[in-house]
Amino acid sequence: MLRDLSYKAQGIANLNSELKLKDFQEITFGCIPDFGNELNIRVDTKIDKTSFTIERSVKKMDQTPHTCYEFYFEEILFARLIKKYDYGSQFSSVVINFKNSLSAPTKEESNQVSWKSGNQLLIAENFGHSHVNICYDLELLLRMGNMVS
Repeated sequence: MLRDLSYKAQGIANLNSELKLKDFQEITFGCIPDFGNELNIRVDTKIDKTSFTIERSVKKMDQTPHTCYEFYFEEILFARLIKKYDYGSQFSSVVINFKNSLSAPTKEESNQVSWKSGNQLLIAENFGHSHVNICYDLELLLRMGNMVS
């Protein structure tokens, strides 16, 4: 997943936008499912002598399962991937919400809309199901993508 997101990130040009990801961290499918303490799986490992953690949670929201993967490097959350098991049926509403919430330039393709500014990245895509990828630290994502190759 990290290699895939890292690869996609390299193909997206930086958009000149002052909007900071912290201002809209909860952009996903109208609202992010509150996974709270419903942690399903946590994997802790070491990569180049530094701690690396992946947490995976699953929750139903409006009768639709959502999966959330969170990636931590030295206990710092640097990426979150959320998948809505909807067979892509709600992707157009994801894109509308995404674009309206950002109020900033986005890059749009038939199955993907993305926003990248500085060290932050958002990608919403329809890849069998609706996905939202949130990267809080793009430099770290690219470094981790190379490490796990």
